[in-house]
Amino acid sequence: MRRRWLAVLTIAASLIAVLLWADWPRPPIHTQQNQQTHTAYNAKQDAAYQEKTFWEHTTGDPNAFFAFWVAIFTGVLAMSTIGLGIATYKLWRTSETHAGHMEQSVQVAREGAQAATLHAKAAIGVELPTIFVTDIVLRERGVANLAARLQFPSIDVTFKNFGRTPAFLVKRAVVIHAARVLPETPICHTIHEYPRGQIIDKGISVTERFDQSGYDESTVDSILAGETFLWVYGFLIYQDFLRTFHEIGFCARYFGSYRDVPGNFGFGFGPPKYTYARDHDADPQRL
Repeated sequence: MRRRWLAVLTIAASLIAVLLWADWPRPPIHTQQNQQTHTAYNAKQDAAYQEKTFWEHTTGDPNAFFAFWVAIFTGVLAMSTIGLGIATYKLWRTSETHAGHMEQSVQVAREGAQAATLHAKAAIGVELPTIFVTDIVLRERGVANLAARLQFPSIDVTFKNFGRTPAFLVKRAVVIHAARVLPETPICHTIHEYPRGQIIDKGISVTERFDQSGYDESTVDSILAGETFLWVYGFLIYQDFLRTFHEIGFCARYFGSYRDVPGNFGFGFGPPKYTYARDHDADPQRL
């Protein structure tokens, strides 16, 4: 870099010296003569000019000498500009290549991180508790008559933990409802909160009983006639060992006995919003 600057300074100093020398006042080299003498002189000068070499012409004429150095400086400047352009182009290509490699490295790292995250979630997910409603039963309550059982229905709902770790119960709601069609969105007016520390251990089933206030005879007759259905729906919220909240929604419809087949509840007949499984970072708010 230092040598380049010295070369540039040397060329600039040479140009300045040539300019000063070209502008320096000098006495005229010949005077005005008559026409014949002038013509002879010009012919002599032309003959002498043709006998001179390029270097003699250049060094003998200040303007030519100055133009010669300007041409040299212009050529050097042009070559430097071309070299700078080539270096800039190569630098751009190199930066593009490095940027592509960097982007590929970032993409590989991102994919690796995502794969590691999925692997960790899968490994943890195997150990998490998973609760489902496995059975809903209309209890007999010592009454053989189905109409009497439907007038004051008592329902057993069974929850089972299919995971490998205990589930910490948070809250639940169970609704017994007689209607032809359920609302599009479940409505739970009464929500029960479990005592702190109550769990369902891995592989364990827990059955809870729920009683409904009595229906009148017209409602019972409508249920027996298949015009109205007896529904049981609700939700259960529990936590895993990582303190993540899990929520399940369930819904079942009662089918009366037919010939030798006793009556039972069937799942999957309610609206879509009644059956679900969700995860929450915080306790879902319920009204």
